[in-house]
Amino acid sequence: MIKKVDGDDIAVSWVELSPQGKDEEKWIKKNLPATCGRFKVERATNETFDTAHFSHMVQAEDGKKWEYDIYPRTGQVWALYKDWSMDWSEEDLSKCEHYVAEILEVTGSVVKVLLLTKVVDYNFVFKPEKEGGVEQVMEIPLSENLRFSHQIPAFQLTEEFDGSLRGYWELDSASVPKPYI
Repeated sequence: MIKKVDGDDIAVSWVELSPQGKDEEKWIKKNLPATCGRFKVERATNETFDTAHFSHMVQAEDGKKWEYDIYPRTGQVWALYKDWSMDWSEEDLSKCEHYVAEILEVTGSVVKVLLLTKVVDYNFVFKPEKEGGVEQVMEIPLSENLRFSHQIPAFQLTEEFDGSLRGYWELDSASVPKPYI
């Protein structure tokens, strides 16, 4: 959590997942990363970093005192673990594959996502994945929030290349899972 910005220096306090159930407790005991869920301020520090250490701002909602909820939001792009399992180890995580998906809708119990696929001849441009002309949509229960690997900063294209890429997503090159590059 960013506490203060002074020129190119940023003072932070560290946050950690505040487990909301046995699955999340099991996940953090295995020292696996979590990018969405309820987070609490772990410790206040005066550590500072330069701006090069940060990729993008994450939107959080205030929870209880010193806790913040970070979940996918409609219109964002996220990487999701393929074939995800609560039984994964650090080794499983290091060799896993990913989906790239646009968040279509978030309800009280489900996140609906549209799978994206890379556009041929463009390194970081993605479009909706279709199978038999049908867009590939998945519903992920909020109870599987650990399946979300990380948010990918992105923007939708409009008039680039005479509008031929209109509605497609250009993704941040540093955040795209490596096999897609």
